[in-house]
Amino acid sequence: MESLLYEARVDVVFASHTHAYERFERIYDSKANSQGPMYITIGDAGNNKAHKFISDHELAHLSIFRETSFGHGRLSIMDNRRAVWTWHGA
Repeated sequence: MESLLYEARVDVVFASHTHAYERFERIYDSKANSQGPMYITIGDAGNNKAHKFISDHELAHLSIFRETSFGHGRLSIMDNRRAVWTWHGA
């Protein structure tokens, strides 16, 4: 799936399962890559317990921001070329 996202020049991938918020650098093939998508885990709206991140995960060094508190995100589409992502913690 990753190669399809890369070839399609996807800018961002939103996912959720972990009840926390984490944002990564642009990644492709497990390495920082300015042409790869940015991955955002946004599951903290369902957070009702403290969550611990696995610090020794193979991509942990590419994580830009991690937060385990309750929160939500907002994606604002500005025009056909720009969007703004903001995260709001509690």
